[in-house]
Amino acid sequence: MRLVAAVDPGLPDLRSPDHFLWWLGRQQWPNLAAGAWYGVLWMGSLAGLPLVLGRAVGSAANRQPATVLAWSLGILLLGTFAAVAGVMRHRRAVTNYLLSASRTQQLIIRCATRLGAELPRQVAAGEVASLSATDVDRIGSTFDVTGRFAGAVVTYLGVTGLLFAMAPEFGLVALIGGPLTLVSLVACLGPLGRRQQAQREAVAVASGQAVDVVVGLRVLRGLGGETMFANRFAIAATTIRDAMNRTAQMAAVLTALEALVPGSFLVAVTWLGARMAASGRAGAGELVTVYALAAFLLVPLATFGEAAQSLSAGRVAARKVLSVLVRQRELVEPSGEPNLVLPTPQELARGVLEDSRTGTRVEPGILVAITSADSEGLIELAARLGRYADPGDGAWVTLGGRRLDSLPLELVRQTILVVDRDATLLAGSLQDNLDPLVEAGENPRPELDQVLRAAQAIEILSGLEGGLSHLLPERGRSLSGGQRQRLVLARALRSGAPILVLEEPTSAVDAYTELMVVEGLRQLRSGLTTVVLTTSPMLMERADQVLVLDQRVVASGSHRQLLQTEPRYRTLLERELAG
Repeated sequence: MRLVAAVDPGLPDLRSPDHFLWWLGRQQWPNLAAGAWYGVLWMGSLAGLPLVLGRAVGSAANRQPATVLAWSLGILLLGTFAAVAGVMRHRRAVTNYLLSASRTQQLIIRCATRLGAELPRQVAAGEVASLSATDVDRIGSTFDVTGRFAGAVVTYLGVTGLLFAMAPEFGLVALIGGPLTLVSLVACLGPLGRRQQAQREAVAVASGQAVDVVVGLRVLRGLGGETMFANRFAIAATTIRDAMNRTAQMAAVLTALEALVPGSFLVAVTWLGARMAASGRAGAGELVTVYALAAFLLVPLATFGEAAQSLSAGRVAARKVLSVLVRQRELVEPSGEPNLVLPTPQELARGVLEDSRTGTRVEPGILVAITSADSEGLIELAARLGRYADPGDGAWVTLGGRRLDSLPLELVRQTILVVDRDATLLAGSLQDNLDPLVEAGENPRPELDQVLRAAQAIEILSGLEGGLSHLLPERGRSLSGGQRQRLVLARALRSGAPILVLEEPTSAVDAYTELMVVEGLRQLRSGLTTVVLTTSPMLMERADQVLVLDQRVVASGSHRQLLQTEPRYRTLLERELAG
């Protein structure tokens, strides 16, 4: 089966879970219609088997061997047709599952791309993982059952009409049994949906805790917090267990009703058939047909129950997906003139980068080190300089006299690259990590071997099997912290960004390697603006300018000048060297 995912998943209807599921269905209606058609053919051919079987039994009772052979051949042909139709129905069911699941996954990825760096602030990492691992699958399963549901509806109505024609009593029992089954199932959907929602919330909380501990495991161990986390996770796991038990209880009630109501219907038909046979109103063939049709009706009635459970789970999953898809960026594009001539990234980078909140002023074309005892303040400054956060409260960040919030975000991203301390490598080849594809017309980039030498990463490649083709696991966890940091720096240098903002780019390497990295950084970025937020004495010593922050810039100058004139700067260095 070849399945080509849509290049553009489209604009979803986000008004409610039901609207979203209906929108998904409209996007793939030809496949849903084909699945329903094959579902009707498949279940209709199964419904026809009792009729042919009854005729064969009646012919055998009347000692008509030729007719028995003919009806037996009919059973063979009908069974073969049912098998072929079943295969085609299943193929369409799988296609419908994949189309709806992949389209939902594309929408989640598109939303994550749109939110960008704001995603971790708006949505917990565990929540995104749960969406991809659980909710996408449940939405796909909702559309998987549509073909069988269509076949169940058509064959239920057809068989009920046939039973009416054979004997009104049978038809009346069937007519009562179907709606009674549906009513009992629908009555359970509300409580089941609420319990599934509670279970889903509990899983999201536990997933978030698990992601947090994976990211901060080293710090957790250093603080001796393993026991505290284990206790918290045990509480979360207990909540999940209780929620799953409550969901399973309601699902068990639903399953019991699926068996009880149709089973009662089958008992009633059997009793009526036995009375008709005893009174001579039905022969052997008619009795077999009625019993077989009654037994067959258990299949569509059970399908109704399966569809009800799938729809309930799908609505819960859609509600969680919508909770992410409706999120918008906090950073908004400027509403300027559409035909306004904008500078190129290179032209824009020739200006001074200023942050009014702290008084930071970065001259173009030099290496500037910014240091502070407040590490959170440095992180917030980096976010503002790259416009990953707006200053607010009447403050602003300007570049060449232009406010960043007046420029298109795409232009800002092409001009300023911020590499935070949490930047990491992705699963895949080292080549794809270090040399991602870029569109024509972007910034001129240095050669890959140049950035690898500047970041002191050549020896890392020589130690990896396959070199650049070496496959990295998730987050590059097979490498040491220093290796990951150097490769992340090499990737940043490869971008050729006119303005590069780095948070502690050498915190995980030894002193000699740090010296070589700083020299390589100076040479490769000569003439380009580079801002390093750091407490490293070596980086500050080789910077063209050092800015000292204590909420605002309290001193600026060269490393030597500040050592002689600024006591707060000396205190920072002493604290760093002592640590």
